[in-house]
Amino acid sequence: MTELLTRPQKLQALLKEYEAIRAEILHKLTRMFALTGILGAALAWVLTEAEPSEMRSSTVAVVSLIGAIYLVLSRDICKNKDQLRLTEEKINKLAEDAELMTWERRQERGLICKLFGWNPR
Repeated sequence: MTELLTRPQKLQALLKEYEAIRAEILHKLTRMFALTGILGAALAWVLTEAEPSEMRSSTVAVVSLIGAIYLVLSRDICKNKDQLRLTEEKINKLAEDAELMTWERRQERGLICKLFGWNPR
């Protein structure tokens, strides 16, 4: 029985998958950075414009909302990093002699991933 894809074709497909996952991670990191700016602006507004009685509850609400979004994005990034690690392993297995991808395997799992037990396998 003949294979549908040759080894170079499989390798190209995996490299495209790798690029897509990395782009998704970068997009999520960009969103986290933007959230940091929004958080700063919201806190500045609350601290300068809100009435003292509203200040505490407004601050807690803003920080809680942004924190929840951060956790969701962090969880998604952890999952993407795990996908990236598995894709690297597949690429290296197909490449046989040459170890093409090593970056993700050399990285430690982030604090958020470790803290919440988001485990790759």
